[in-house]
Amino acid sequence: MRSKGLSFIELLVTTTIVAITSSYAIPTGLRWIQSTRLQSEVTVFANHLQSAKMEAIRRNGPVIFCPSANATHCDNTIQWQHGWMLFSDRNRNGLFDANEAIILASKSSGRILIQTSRGRKKLTFRSSGLTLGSNTTFAFCDPTQTIPPKFIILSNHGKLRTSNQHPSIRRYTC
Repeated sequence: MRSKGLSFIELLVTTTIVAITSSYAIPTGLRWIQSTRLQSEVTVFANHLQSAKMEAIRRNGPVIFCPSANATHCDNTIQWQHGWMLFSDRNRNGLFDANEAIILASKSSGRILIQTSRGRKKLTFRSSGLTLGSNTTFAFCDPTQTIPPKFIILSNHGKLRTSNQHPSIRRYTC
C-alpha cells in the first residue's frame, strides 16, 4: 500500500526549486522597491520645487527653498535628505526670520541621499519665477548604490527636468 505524502526525494526536489527561484526573485524585488522609493522621492521633490516657483509668482516676492532637518532654519549644507522647507523671504535678507511664514516643510524618507550642486545651499525664487544664480542639479542616490542615481536639473529660468544622466559628469558617484 502506498503512503499518502511526499517522499524524501520529492521534498528535496521541491525545496531546491523553491530555493533557486527565490534566489532570483528576492534581489530583483528589492531592487524594484528601492527604485520605486527613489522615483517617489524625485517626484515629491520636483513637485515642491514647482510649488516654490509658483509661490514666488503668487506672492509677488522672493521665496527661499532650502535644506532643513527641523523646519526652523535653513541648514548650511548641500545635503537635503533630512528634509527641506520653503518660506517667504519678506525682508529679503535670505534668512528665515520669526515673522516670515513657512509655506512648506517636508521630511524626506531618509532612505535616499539627496545632494545639490556644490555651493547651492538654498534656492531663491524671485517674483518672476526665476532663480538666482546658475542651473542647479539635484542628485538622488540609493545609499546601497544598487540602482543608478536620478537627477533633477533646475534652470535659472525656473524650468525643471528629470534625467537618468548628470548634465556634466559622465559617471556620477554619490
